[in-house]
Amino acid sequence: MKIRKIISAILTMSVMSACIIPIAKADGLYSEKFDMTKVKADKTDGVTKEVEVPDGDYTVTVTTGGKTETNANIYINGGERVRAYTLEAGETQENEQPVVPKNGKITVQVKGDNPNVTEIEIEQLPTREKAEKPTIYIAGDSTAQTYMRPGGRPSVQGHQDRG
Repeated sequence: MKIRKIISAILTMSVMSACIIPIAKADGLYSEKFDMTKVKADKTDGVTKEVEVPDGDYTVTVTTGGKTETNANIYINGGERVRAYTLEAGETQENEQPVVPKNGKITVQVKGDNPNVTEIEIEQLPTREKAEKPTIYIAGDSTAQTYMRPGGRPSVQGHQDRG
């Protein structure tokens, strides 16, 4: 009887560890899909998936929807909400987001009254090539807008300013 339990435990551990081995794409980049259809949402934390990944840039795709209405709020790496939406029963939606790991992990959390998470896919992007000159990104509202004349309105390319 003990031998059966030991063998059963070893086989269970083997199957479980096989499920969490990362899948490398042909180009050697990390890629993994997680079937979330059997994961029940916690009333407080929703559906959470945390995955250890190699350094790099990633795309995370969260697929939601199902037989009942979906109400979902997607959060990645504990940050601010990435997306909030409601789907009618029978509708599905893929939500793709660029992600950089935080402390070697990517954490996806989907909260809501009925998040209906069906799949989470994490794909590593190819390494970025170093450019000859640096790229500077500016994020802002009207303070980052280029104005064509002093005191003027923001210009729209192809639109004539009629004063």
